[in-house]
Amino acid sequence: MILLTKCMALTTQPKNIRVNAIARFCETELTRMSMSKAPDRRPSQRAIAVHPMGRLGRPEDVAGLAVYLARDESSG
Repeated sequence: MILLTKCMALTTQPKNIRVNAIARFCETELTRMSMSKAPDRRPSQRAIAVHPMGRLGRPEDVAGLAVYLARDESSG
């Protein structure tokens, strides 16, 4: 994901198009369904415990960042 973001940013820069990525795993209905079908892919309690918030991320945790990155003010 990071390499793709960098390549896209370099490719679109001449057209003044910004490319950003938010690299945060968020618990959503889709990820819950995916994890329920593949129990071996579920994050362990230990993995969750090392997160500063003690839980997986939620979409609302990164919503403000996504809005900021979409604004012209973030280009500076």
